[in-house]
Amino acid sequence: MTDTLNSKCTANQLISSTSSSSLSSSSSTPSFPTFSSLSKSRPITWKELKQHAIQNNPSAELWIALHGKVYNISTFASIHPGGSIIYQYTGRDATDEFDAFHLPRVQKRLPAYQIGVLVDHPQILPITKDYRELKDVLWKEGWFDADWNYYLQKDILALTILTIGIGLMVIGESMIVRVLLGGAAVGLALQQIAFVAHDAGHWGITPPKAGGGINWLGWFHGVVCFGVSIEMWVDEHSGHHAMTMRPHEDPQFKYLPIFLISSKELDRFHELSKVEQVLAKWLVPFQHYTMIPISMIIGRFNLHVISLIYALKSKKIYDVAGLALYFAWFGGVVSLLPTSERLPFVLVAYIVAGILHIQLTISHLATNSFTAEEDEKEQFFAFQCKTTRNIDSTHWDDWFHGGLQFQIEHHLFPQLPRHNLIKVKPLVEKLCKKHGIEYRTTGFFNAVKECLSDFRRLSSFIGDLVHPHEIMPEKCSSSV
Repeated sequence: MTDTLNSKCTANQLISSTSSSSLSSSSSTPSFPTFSSLSKSRPITWKELKQHAIQNNPSAELWIALHGKVYNISTFASIHPGGSIIYQYTGRDATDEFDAFHLPRVQKRLPAYQIGVLVDHPQILPITKDYRELKDVLWKEGWFDADWNYYLQKDILALTILTIGIGLMVIGESMIVRVLLGGAAVGLALQQIAFVAHDAGHWGITPPKAGGGINWLGWFHGVVCFGVSIEMWVDEHSGHHAMTMRPHEDPQFKYLPIFLISSKELDRFHELSKVEQVLAKWLVPFQHYTMIPISMIIGRFNLHVISLIYALKSKKIYDVAGLALYFAWFGGVVSLLPTSERLPFVLVAYIVAGILHIQLTISHLATNSFTAEEDEKEQFFAFQCKTTRNIDSTHWDDWFHGGLQFQIEHHLFPQLPRHNLIKVKPLVEKLCKKHGIEYRTTGFFNAVKECLSDFRRLSSFIGDLVHPHEIMPEKCSSSV
């Protein structure tokens, strides 16, 4: 405890004294190319780097800039343990994104791919410099080391709630007790298990082995206990962290034709199929009414379906096996009830577990939305703060939010264990205040109200589509 307090004090001193000026964290070990020392120091301009973005020139070599050095990742990108997200950063500086999702030891593997030095990097903003210094201090002082006892307590909590739910199902003398109370308890247990699965998936509990490999702790909690493909989650969640709220590109916030989350999505409305365009014009006007019921009732079933499809298509046999184990144990629990009560029980349990989907969406909806070019100008710290919202909590309801109440800190430090998010929160607030960046935080119900209000505002934009392929320009200029 003393070490933690000293670390916090040192980090605070850093904030005060600094001038104002996956989720994959490991990589595979392919045969390394060899470059001469001369080629590694070759000057490379920003314009030249941009020409090696896969989006600009699909046939060019894939280059990426990290800490002022340029790397050729053409032979590595396809085997990147973090998936295809790496292609999004070709032709640009990905220093902060790289550092956020990789252990410091991975930097030792970079020299084998270095081909030059970036000579005219755009200005690094003062807030970015301060953020990088804080991050370095946190790594140096051990803030990223997880407390296993903390996570053991979280597992015990989830198991206790699950046991209470099963007990109510077995001994309950009425359907209300067995289905409503028992189902609610089981659903709450699933929500708590999901929080641990999330942290494990980020390698926030155990560090990955050198050279990559299956995240078995994430697999157990996420697939076996919660019923979601861990490989699908890593693929989508890595993209979400990298492209938070980016129109059309954030894989966890691509809701059209059901929901419109930003007016900027209308710029590419014509890319939707004719069926999707028709559905959008029917569904989006009512999105402020349908967001909560769709999220809570359909969300959980949807996760099962897309997880199974993903696991089968990608031939992730261990995920398929994990999903089978989930349905086996959950089906066994459901079978404890009379046949007539089983379906109502599943609905109650999944609706309560669906609160998780509300918690996830209100962390980002009704914030800012940036294109790739805009978020590059904002730079990592400001971009993450402006697309994320914290939820106010107390000592008594902290367990219910599972760390999602510190979403700003989590997006800035994805590998930071949950129990240290509250400790780094005041340091992030100081940085925001110092550099004039809004630190967005509010209560749970007020956040829901803000999101629904913004959904109502956005719902009217669909009505401004004169024809399916014509967009009213003035309605697409909002950053939200």
